[in-house]
Amino acid sequence: MSRLTGEPHMTYALEHLKVVDAASYLAGPAAATVMADYGADVIKIEPLAGDGYRLLVGPNPVPYHWQLTSRNKRSIALDLRMQQGQEILHQLVKNADVLLTNFRPDQLRDFNMTWEQMSGLNERLVMAHITGYGVEGPDANMRAFDATAWWARSGMMDLIREPGQEPLQGAGGFGDHASAMSLFGAIMMALYQRERSGRGNFVATSLAANGIWSNGMQIQGKFAGFDANEWRQKNGNPNPLGSAYRTREGRYVTFSITNPRKEWPLFAAAAGHPEWLDTWATSREVFRNQPEVKACVTEAIGAMTLAELRSAMEKGGIAYGMVQNLDDVAADEQLKANEIIVPTESDNPDYQWTVNSPITVAGEPKQPPREAPDTGSHSREILRGLGYPEHQIDELIDAGAVGEPGSKTQA
Repeated sequence: MSRLTGEPHMTYALEHLKVVDAASYLAGPAAATVMADYGADVIKIEPLAGDGYRLLVGPNPVPYHWQLTSRNKRSIALDLRMQQGQEILHQLVKNADVLLTNFRPDQLRDFNMTWEQMSGLNERLVMAHITGYGVEGPDANMRAFDATAWWARSGMMDLIREPGQEPLQGAGGFGDHASAMSLFGAIMMALYQRERSGRGNFVATSLAANGIWSNGMQIQGKFAGFDANEWRQKNGNPNPLGSAYRTREGRYVTFSITNPRKEWPLFAAAAGHPEWLDTWATSREVFRNQPEVKACVTEAIGAMTLAELRSAMEKGGIAYGMVQNLDDVAADEQLKANEIIVPTESDNPDYQWTVNSPITVAGEPKQPPREAPDTGSHSREILRGLGYPEHQIDELIDAGAVGEPGSKTQA
């Protein structure tokens, strides 16, 4: 029977795993979401007032981001500053396979959640820790989000700006979702290791480490004496085929020409202008005359409809991509055909579709995406499973160590 609905279900690859998600916001919990998709019993620990990420709203107050990251989980609300809350966490850890957290090193000590303490409770435990900047050095206890640790600290925020332009703010969640997959991979490696050794392990990553990895090509270039950020500020984008171009109906496309010597003649023919080769016969001449070439390409693409461009580029074997807006992405049949975007089993009109976790395993299904729980909506159920009698659960709620929907601590 399903833990979440009580209905019969198929077998899932990770349904034997018990996961305690004691992380907040996005990167750590998103790693737990992937495990929940594959059937793991994920217990989400929140403060009594709710995870701060739950409360994060912009112009649209619908908590769409929370639905994405907290689907298929159970929620217990605990005050980890109180001894009773810590004791409940310890009881959960004793029977868990995985514990995820993004608490800073000083917070782990304050909450009695260090690796030494947790592994002492359960030698088979895999503890997964994600931080902003790592656990050593002067910035180990700095607060961090993907905007600061992934985008800014890695050099990417500086790299993507146009010459003379101020650094651009990256869209939310980019670094968090990338870092979540690194943490998921580390967890699965530790679980594999546990199958051989019988013992758990401590695994870790950081937003900064993932940002540096994502920007690794440019950083490796710096080590070799080439500063791509400095070059871009002085020269702009020297590749006239690496820009976005506007079609006749106002849609934008971009091209990926990785072998200009071979592909420039093919591109010129696909654009309907083989005579360009009379003026710029080689890729070197194309780059040397970038403004003139770009002006010609702009005019040629601007005369084509998107349908005409697609036909011509596919016939010519040119890699291209339409610059999609969110309406395009939400309706993209290719994404739906590959279950990258999937329907939910929710009656909530704001949660009819969702983004699937980005890996598939042949023959291993994922749970249907179900709505994220309210804060503490499974508190009683989880405590009963730990053996707490009903009167003690009431006492814990009255004391403010545990929360449930409608309790005074959540009013």
